[in-house]
Amino acid sequence: MNNQEQNDYSAALSPTNFSTDHMPIATKRQIHKDSCEIVRAVVRKNLLENGMSLITNTAMTNIANLSMLEQQLSDMAPTAEPRLKMIVDEYTIRANQRLGGN
Repeated sequence: MNNQEQNDYSAALSPTNFSTDHMPIATKRQIHKDSCEIVRAVVRKNLLENGMSLITNTAMTNIANLSMLEQQLSDMAPTAEPRLKMIVDEYTIRANQRLGGN
C-alpha cells in the first residue's frame, strides 16, 4: 500500500468523514450502543483514577502533617515520643493498606 492509498483509507475511516446515513437502522443503533459503552467505560475509569489520586494526595498530606506534629510534640514532651511515633506509623501503615499497598 502506498502513501496515497494509506491516506485515503485514513481519511475514509476518520470520525469526521464517517457517516451512518446509508446503514440500516439496526446497525446505526448497534454503533450508537457500542459507542456509549466505550464512552461510559472511559468516563468510569477516569473518575476512579481521579478519585484515587485525590485520596492518595489527602493521605500523603495527612501523613506529612502528622509527622510534623509528631516532631513538635516530641520536642515538647520527650517522654511521649514513642507513643507519638507509634500513632503516626500506625496511620501511615493503615493508609497504605487502604490504598492497596503492602
